[in-house]
Amino acid sequence: MCLLFFSIGYTQQSVKERRAREMYSEARNTFDPMKKIAILRKALLEDKDFVEAYWLLSATYKEVGDEVNAIYYLDKAARPDYRLYPETILRLGKAYFSFGQYENALKTFVIFDQRYQDWLKRCQYAIELKRNPIPYNPINLEAVNTDFD
Repeated sequence: MCLLFFSIGYTQQSVKERRAREMYSEARNTFDPMKKIAILRKALLEDKDFVEAYWLLSATYKEVGDEVNAIYYLDKAARPDYRLYPETILRLGKAYFSFGQYENALKTFVIFDQRYQDWLKRCQYAIELKRNPIPYNPINLEAVNTDFD
């Protein structure tokens, strides 16, 4: 009886995971970002632990310029008990960095400080530059930039 209950639960989980993977494949082959987002959100309803779907959903939101959702879905996948946690942390930190949220990027990269030393340095440098901008006065070069450019 116990074995039967376990096998039924396992089969249902496998079916949900398979449906989620099929939706993920469909989303990867879809060029319309809004359709891709809808498909991936359905896939995540089927399998909330599907890390690659979170990654693609975040990348798609970034593609359409939705900073909030791009970070939100990476943050949802950045759980230590999820597989691919270190890669997700790297992607989350890079997303924060690309959207100019250098302090959040720094906090994210500190989680694996030995692994992401170069990103830590980039964040610290960007934060310093943001706090102390260097004044400059661009001058138009007449011989290079003409009315015909």
